[in-house]
Formats: sequence, C-alpha cells, structure tokens
Amino acid sequence: MKDRKMYYLTMMAGILILTFMVPVFIRAASRAFINRFAPAAAEEQTEADVERYRVMEGFAETEDDGLLSEISSSGGNSETGEKNSDEQHEHDPDLVRKELQEQKEQTDIELSSYLRRQKPALSESRAGMLEAFAEGREEALTKAVADHLYGTYGSLYDISAIDVVDFIDDNKTELTCQIMVTARIGSREYSEYYFATYNKAYDFYSIYAYHE
Repeated sequence: MKDRKMYYLTMMAGILILTFMVPVFIRAASRAFINRFAPAAAEEQTEADVERYRVMEGFAETEDDGLLSEISSSGGNSETGEKNSDEQHEHDPDLVRKELQEQKEQTDIELSSYLRRQKPALSESRAGMLEAFAEGREEALTKAVADHLYGTYGSLYDISAIDVVDFIDDNKTELTCQIMVTARIGSREYSEYYFATYNKAYDFYSIYAYHE
C-alpha cells in the first residue's frame, strides 16, 4: 500500500516538473535554432529590444532631433545675443547720448543750409508797419519764419515773401502782428497767415499759427 502511494506521488512530481520544464526547453530550442540559422534576425531583434528600452527610458535621439537641437542651440544663442545687444544699446546712456548728438548735429547742418538760402522780400500792407515791427531786425524775423516752416515742413518750402499785414497787440514786453508768408515749392507758390510776436525784453521773434 505504501509503495503504491509513493509511486503515485513520484509520478505526480514528475508530471509537474515536466510541466514547468517544457516551456523552458522550447524557448532554449527556439533561441538555439534562431542563433544557428538566422543570426541576423536575432541581432535585429536584440537591437530592436535595446532601442525600445532606450525610447522607453528617454535616451533615444533621432538624426532630426539632433539637428533640431543643434539649430535651436545656435539660433537661440544668436537671437539671445542680438536681444542682449539691443537691450544693452537701449540701456547704455552713452550710446543713446551719442546718437542724439549725431542727430542734432545733422539737423543743425540741414537747418543752417536751409536758412542760408532763404532770401524773402519783406513788405507791408500799410505804411509804417514794417518799420515799426522789423526795422533793423529783418534777418531775425526771416530766421524765425524759416525756423517755424522748417520745423513743420522740413526743407520742402522756400520763403519768397513776408508781408506785415496788421497790428494785433502792443504792450510793454511784446509787439504782435499778423503776417502773410508766401512760400514756393518748385514753380508753385502758396500763402498763409501767421501771428508774429516780437519780445522787446529779450529781442527775439516767435511765430504761431493763425486762427480766425
């Protein structure tokens, strides 16, 4: 009785061992077959497994990725450099001061050239007005009108005539008159009214737009 029970136990243990070992034998046989008759396939499979692992772990980088990274790195540095340069320029008081000074010098040169060629004829609508308003100061009045036109139109117009039309106000400090300025651009002439004020205390003229 004991021998029969031992026989059954031994047989069951053998079946269980075979059950676990058969898949192992099959995998070993398959791998041996692949390695013997299809080594290239085995190598490709191994490389694929490695690449899949690298991708899963975040280590994989394609050629395009590398190129984009290189371009991004170089381009980013260039843009950053330009931006830093612009910011440095904006916040560098010496550079800003230098540019403003150069612009002022260029404007002064152009204005001086414009003023030198302004030779308008001065006239009066009523006798004695030109003498009272601009006698001995004709050049200063011409310069004031030229400064005003240049500030508004640049060197577009050349002044051909200034006519003192009427008195507006006369007090201790200022004398104000209405003047008509005739300017030309090419062969065409245009006339416009302005207020001109002479400051008696400081000896200068100011020109203002005329409003009826």
